[in-house]
Amino acid sequence: MTEIKVSLYYDCKKCETRNFLDPYSYWDYTGNFKCAGCDTLYYAEWENGQRVVEPEAPKGKDFILPGYAETKDLKPLSGEGKTSAPPFANVTFLGKPKNCTVSARGKLVACTQLTPEDLEGSCWKRIAAQRKYGKSW
Repeated sequence: MTEIKVSLYYDCKKCETRNFLDPYSYWDYTGNFKCAGCDTLYYAEWENGQRVVEPEAPKGKDFILPGYAETKDLKPLSGEGKTSAPPFANVTFLGKPKNCTVSARGKLVACTQLTPEDLEGSCWKRIAAQRKYGKSW
């Protein structure tokens, strides 16, 4: 039976720090990564989230950081140079709804800004009006 290595974390042999490798960065990655506990560089390869080459001596100087790390006694390690920064939302997103009330398939959707007068209980008035059996509350 083959061993499947779904290994997006690595326990450092030197300092016993568990490095959780961010799936977005490491899913298909070939290169060096840095241990958050002892700052040791390792080289490894991943394909589809499975480790193909086990961590070994580094090749080159470029590296990426783990997404999260913790010590053997489960205390988190974080900060500048230890773990990578969290991903942030797209700054161009304005958070305003699209102005449509019917989807491409003709279904009712509430993609407009609703006012308190539009709501009946917790339901949009147009949806409540289309129900077969009337109000459910």
